[in-house]
Amino acid sequence: MQPASVESPDRLTRAEQNRINAQNSTGPRTAEGKQRSALNAVKHGYYSNHVVLPGESTEEFVKLRQSYIDQFRPTGQLETDLIQDLADARWRICRMKRQETLEWSQATFDVSHDPQLANVPYEVLHEFAHRQCCQTKGNPLEVCRRAEARFRRDFDRALKLLHEHRRRKACTDRQEAQSPQPEKSQNEATAPQPETPPSPKKSPNEPIHPDPPPAQPPQSAREFPSPAEVEALIKHLMRSSG
Repeated sequence: MQPASVESPDRLTRAEQNRINAQNSTGPRTAEGKQRSALNAVKHGYYSNHVVLPGESTEEFVKLRQSYIDQFRPTGQLETDLIQDLADARWRICRMKRQETLEWSQATFDVSHDPQLANVPYEVLHEFAHRQCCQTKGNPLEVCRRAEARFRRDFDRALKLLHEHRRRKACTDRQEAQSPQPEKSQNEATAPQPETPPSPKKSPNEPIHPDPPPAQPPQSAREFPSPAEVEALIKHLMRSSG
């Protein structure tokens, strides 16, 4: 039996070599490392599930959310969730504004190094940079505008839902306050309670009379004798007559 041939590293393809090297890699072990590696594939973060991206200030986001909480003063979990949606959407809108400004500056900077545009006014340079961006694949300026429009719709939707919820809640509370109470409960609440007459006070020198005996039930007006009594009465009458 011949031993299995082992391929030399020179004959391995790049994909095979990567798989072999990946077996020796343990990856991130700490929570911070795993959190950083989860954002490795993030390109621009426009539609990321993470509200605060690396490089952004978490404290500023907390201040923004707290300002909405102080303004609307939510009551209940539903209003708290809607205010969280407001803060998330507004934070992303501000990011798109900064990104659009950055894209404009980068495009203008790229075309400004062209020797043919050295003496061109800034307005023309700006327009030329915009056309260059429109011709590139993906058009980053248009991507920023579409993302900002989407986040504005999210913001308007959350704000509309918050106002509708508060309007329905106020209407329900008003109807409950104006609804009449049951008539039985009103009569029981307004009916005067009978007053108990005070018991007469007895003088210490007044003689104490015993309570009268309870009244006996009335007997029948006529009672019929029993058959034995009738038989004895008949015999007595016969003897007296004889």
